[in-house]
Order: sequence, then C-alpha cells, then structure tokens
Amino acid sequence: MRALITEKIYHNSLFEKMAFFLYNSRGMNPEDKVLLKRALELSEENNRILKKMQRTARIAVVWGFIKVLIIVVPIVLGYIYITPRINEWREDVESFKEVLPTINTLTSFKPR
Repeated sequence: MRALITEKIYHNSLFEKMAFFLYNSRGMNPEDKVLLKRALELSEENNRILKKMQRTARIAVVWGFIKVLIIVVPIVLGYIYITPRINEWREDVESFKEVLPTINTLTSFKPR
C-alpha cells in the first residue's frame, strides 16, 4: 500500500502531492495542516509570479529583436540603395571638375 501511494505521488505534480498530503494525511495535527495549506498557497502564488516573469522575458526578447530590426534594416537598405547613387554623384562631380577649367576660361575671356 505504501509503495502504491509513493508511486502515485512520484508521478504527480508538486501541487497534487501537497494537496494529497493536505487532505489525506491522518497523522497530522491541525497546525501542520495549516502550515501545509499555507505552503501550497505560497507555491501557487510563486507559480503565478513566475509565469508573469516568463511572459515579461519573452516580450523583452521580442521587443529587443524589433528594436534591432528598426536600427539595422534602414542601415542595410541605405547601404544597398544609396551606394550606387553616391557613385553616380561622384562621377557627376568628376565630370564637373573636367568642365570647370573651360568655364573659367570662358568667364575670364574679355572681348576686344
């Protein structure tokens, strides 16, 4: 009988074990029952708090990922799309530098 009880308790969760002892123990005095009931309530409260903490941690991970995307994606897209434009502007400036001496000679030209 004792082995059956311990086997049943071994396979159950902690809360079920505590509830089993709380309601089925005959050798406990009332003080012990009150303490055991209080321990069960505290463990259930701790479980609720732990679930909230896990949820908060998951939200923090997701939000951190979103923040990284907000920062990294524009940088990568900017590099991909702006780099060719910068090269075009560089070529335009180089061609303007080639034309600049001719413009200077035209402005320095004085009619006779």
